[in-house]
Amino acid sequence: MPKRETHADRIVREIVEGITSGQLAEGAALPSQRELCERYGGVAVDGAAGAARAGPC
Repeated sequence: MPKRETHADRIVREIVEGITSGQLAEGAALPSQRELCERYGGVAVDGAAGAARAGPC
């Protein structure tokens, strides 16, 4: 059975895709925690832990 993609996996995958596609230019700032929270509908991102959790931002 394939591994289920977590919120954190999805966020990382989409950021990597943005970088490799050129949508995020070299040296550009990554989205802030607030922007990620808004984009992913209430998924708070803990950058220090490298995790995402559902809940209020």
